[in-house]
Formats: sequence, C-alpha cells, structure tokens
Amino acid sequence: MNQGSWGRRIALAAALAMAFAFAARTDVLVAAWEELVELITIEGRPVAASPAVISGHEVQELESLAPQAQAERLLERAINHYDGATAMIAKSIDGWRGKIAMEGTLNGLFMTAMNANDLRVRAAAIELYLAAYDIGKTEGDLDRMMERCDRQTDGRPHELWVVGLLGNRCVNPRRALDDLLRWSNDADDETRH
Repeated sequence: MNQGSWGRRIALAAALAMAFAFAARTDVLVAAWEELVELITIEGRPVAASPAVISGHEVQELESLAPQAQAERLLERAINHYDGATAMIAKSIDGWRGKIAMEGTLNGLFMTAMNANDLRVRAAAIELYLAAYDIGKTEGDLDRMMERCDRQTDGRPHELWVVGLLGNRCVNPRRALDDLLRWSNDADDETRH
C-alpha cells in the first residue's frame, strides 16, 4: 500500500471514531442543541448576532461612495448601533451639506432614526436633515427661519420644524422655544402641530 492510501484510511478511521463517540453521547448533542435554541428566541434580552462595528474595509468602501450613499449607509449603521457610525456622520456632515437630499432611502432612514432609542442617533438624523436642506447652525440661520414664519404662511410648519431642530442643536435653544410657543395658539392646525 502506498502512503496516500494509509493516510486516507487513518482519516476515515478517525472520522468513524468521532461519529461513534458523538452517537454514544447524544445527550450531549441534545443539550447543546437545546441551549442554542434557547438563545435564539423573540423574548428576553437582545442577543447580538455579530459585533456591530464598522470595519476598516467598510470605511474604505464608504470613501468611494457618493455623499448620498455614504449618508444612507452610515445612518442605517447608526440606527443599528454600529460603533463609530454617529462619529463618522459628525465628521462627514459639513462635506455633505448641500450634496445630499432628504428623499427616498435617506428620508425613510431619517424617520426611523428620529424614533430611535439612542439619542445620539436622533441627533445624527437632525444633523443630516439640516445638511440636506443646506441649513447652517448659526444665529443668522435661526433669524432667517423665524423671519420666514412671520412673513409667509406657506411653508410655515416646515420653517417652525427647522426652528425646533436648530434649538435642539444648541442654536439659542431658549429663543427657539419661545418662538415655537408663540405659534402654539395659531388658528392654523398645521402650524400648531
């Protein structure tokens, strides 16, 4: 017999020995299976399937994407609690200003992010919204939004929404709140909303 034939026979014998050992210990296999099934349930604490971390490979891929696709990917990762996603949004936001649109996938993700249980994800969503509409976070931007509300009724609910977003992002929050409260008794229900 040649050496390759002996090697195959030894491997086959080892595999058969392991199969018999497992067959004799079905109680061990059943216990392992039951433990695994117990881990994968709908109820109870969350169980991570894999670490939620943006890999170096994904960072490289993100850099090759258009701003819209970058914003969508990172907001989706933020919603799913990937470590570093909100920090990457914060780092990229100024470069996306005026280059992304709050439509399609990004708009859907925005709506999800605004209801996230992580306030950092909500803050990232607000930053993306302001960048999509090319709205800066300055006192001057707040002044412009408030003036538009006073001058025109068309679009007022959106302008008031932006006043609230700017206040949330620390652009004179007290003044933003006072302006919103001023409109809270308006005759138009959309404005009040």
